Amino acid sequence: MIKAIQKYHIHMKNGEVVEVLEDYDLPFDKGLITSFRNARDHDVLQINSFIDEHLYIPKKNISFIRTGDVEEVNNGDKD
Repeated sequence: MIKAIQKYHIHMKNGEVVEVLEDYDLPFDKGLITSFRNARDHDVLQINSFIDEHLYIPKKNISFIRTGDVEEVNNGDKD
């Protein structure tokens, strides 16, 4: 099945950049940007990536988040 994904680049305070892929059709209130906005400084964000990756990043370690391209990917499921 072809799906649209949104790329995000999480810029860490130590200079590292983490790329995260999120389902483009995910409701805005369940997405990365809303989670980041709603988190307090001492909270740890649980980021569930499109590729079944689970990241746990303390908000205080994030400098900023940049949106990237929207791309179509084949997730391996049959239509």
